[in-house]
Amino acid sequence: MIVIITILTIIIFILMAFDNVDRTKEYFKYGIKRINLTYKSLWTEGDFLVRITQGGMIIITEMFNLLSIYTIVLKYVKLYFSIELDLIFKTTVIIVGVIIVHYLMGYILLLSSNLHRYMSMGVDKSIKGDFLLTYFIISSYVMILIVFPNELNKYTLSGALGITISYFLNMKLLLKIMRNPRYIKFDRKDRGGFFQVFIAAMSIVTMIVINLFLGVSLTNIIDKGAFSSNPNNFDLFYYTIVTFTTIGFGDISPVSNLAKFMAIIISITSIICLTIFLGSIFSLRERKE
Repeated sequence: MIVIITILTIIIFILMAFDNVDRTKEYFKYGIKRINLTYKSLWTEGDFLVRITQGGMIIITEMFNLLSIYTIVLKYVKLYFSIELDLIFKTTVIIVGVIIVHYLMGYILLLSSNLHRYMSMGVDKSIKGDFLLTYFIISSYVMILIVFPNELNKYTLSGALGITISYFLNMKLLLKIMRNPRYIKFDRKDRGGFFQVFIAAMSIVTMIVINLFLGVSLTNIIDKGAFSSNPNNFDLFYYTIVTFTTIGFGDISPVSNLAKFMAIIISITSIICLTIFLGSIFSLRERKE
């Protein structure tokens, strides 16, 4: 009986997928086209200094992302294939990882650019610049933490300042986008929808989680023995995720006051993100009704 139900479920799922495959394909093709145009616009819009700054930040950030993903794959992906298969698999993972990050961040950049155009005069118009800056900071710090970990030991004050600035810019970006869900679309003709709001929210929340992970890692560097079990970077990332989702298994726990303060920051951020996201969804639903 269980086998029959499972087979029927798979068949229904496949039929539903085929029913939407053409529409989904067109949607993604159009989205990728818009994202590529947005990246291109960084080199064509604004004066010369703005174009060079924006384009340069994106190029450097993409290089940092490639270096970070390359190092992570070599360090943590352990396979027991032949040398040729191992090389092919790891190369594929690196390429796919870079492409995913490129287009996810491009999607947020596209939304930021749309909001940048829709917003009136004032500080709100800096939203695209805020995203470029925080994207640059996060990519740089992740690369340094993974590839050159000793550098954070030498410049802890600068690291703390950069992580703090990036955190507040990310929270500001999330707030601006979630307060204007009707503008979360590819262009003026696009109606938007829950899927686009969800992808936008999850992408920014992912950046915030990485931001918090950097803060936790810096705390562990500044205050030796701040966390129990002598965690490595992956353990600290796991701890950040578990604390952010308010699960808290307790296998890694904050010991020092600084570590406890970071745990409080993570928990408060989690509540704020959840509140903003749910509020945005209900707001979008009310406007459509």
